[in-house]
Amino acid sequence: SAIGPLEALLYTFVLAALAAETTTVRLASNVAQIPLRNPGVLAHQAITVDHISDGRLELGLGTGLMIDPGTEMIGLPNWSNGERVERFGEYLELVGLLLEHEETSFSGRYYSASGAVMNPSSLQRPRIPLIAAALGPKMMAHASRFADTWNTMSFSPNFDDQLSELAARSRVMDSLCDEANREPTALR
Repeated sequence: SAIGPLEALLYTFVLAALAAETTTVRLASNVAQIPLRNPGVLAHQAITVDHISDGRLELGLGTGLMIDPGTEMIGLPNWSNGERVERFGEYLELVGLLLEHEETSFSGRYYSASGAVMNPSSLQRPRIPLIAAALGPKMMAHASRFADTWNTMSFSPNFDDQLSELAARSRVMDSLCDEANREPTALR
């Protein structure tokens, strides 16, 4: 089932609690839906968990699904899939900048920051690793430019078809990394 706004907040608390009670396991949000979270607030929450975990957080981000009733329940617009994809690139870039720099200014079509201060900043350097959930070529292009890890999957019911689909998608990702002047092996 879809994760609503209250569950999203509780999820952050659960990650913080796990961070405090464990010492070796890496922690990840897999994946936080961008329609439910302001990028600056999410960056601050991630930095808090990064500090509590002594640098063991990986931050997973995705567009969320239009079929999730959570956004409309709390009065948020239910963006089209196209708008979600457009917003995702900006969101991923801005969160990466906020996590990497003590002060960030950013001006995009959907998101902006003017002298946003992150104090303290991430323990991990250059920043908390970002995981981008991406199936299609536009989302994959965002991942190739701004993410450390690419999370993808197949909905095919047949395992051999899943492997073929993922192999084809991996070849596309290699090309997108080349276009972004990035070594494909640098993207996990």
